[in-house]
Amino acid sequence: MDLGFSQGLGLSCYVGGVGGLWYLMEVRYVADKLGIPLPPTPVWRPRDRYAGIAQMEALLELRRMYIDVGVHALSAVTDALKSRIADAQRRIDALEAARKRILQDLANEPDDGQLRQELKAVSKSQTKVKKDANLSVICYELKLSENIPVVLNLIPSIIDYAVNVGLSETNNQWVRFLSENGSLSSDVRLESVLSEFARAGLGAVVWEDADSSTL
Repeated sequence: MDLGFSQGLGLSCYVGGVGGLWYLMEVRYVADKLGIPLPPTPVWRPRDRYAGIAQMEALLELRRMYIDVGVHALSAVTDALKSRIADAQRRIDALEAARKRILQDLANEPDDGQLRQELKAVSKSQTKVKKDANLSVICYELKLSENIPVVLNLIPSIIDYAVNVGLSETNNQWVRFLSENGSLSSDVRLESVLSEFARAGLGAVVWEDADSSTL
């Protein structure tokens, strides 16, 4: 394709992505052997950073977690949630072990009323611990906290660019970045439709620990 475009369209430059680096090297080798002029083929796969809808949702969730958990760092949120789950699980396991011991005793003394009362009390305690701990919600929150860095570092698709930045504006900002910076390895900070809201509405405390470079 590159050889055909180079000859047919008279390309002055062909910019490839990191994933096609070896492919471009092979194309260069073939072109040299066949005597086909090939334009410069730099590799550019920038990490575009901007406040998009998905990123904003993740940051809003993170701010809510900061308030709910009472901490101000993503790692602290994750640690606190894991600690709550572990504590609840220890209590549940201890009660389950007690329940099994009582059941073993009941197998030997099935008519023991005291053991039956103890079994009933342990079952109630298990139910109360599970309800008070709210394990299903905490586990869901933990999964959310672990997904926040993933969302903040997603590689955008063409749809993301169209919705959050605009296709023509994405092109304009890329060209401006290359003109002013010239680096093919640096992250590119793009202004999106939500950039102003992100700066004014969330505050640096939200994304400082999550990934400040995202915005």
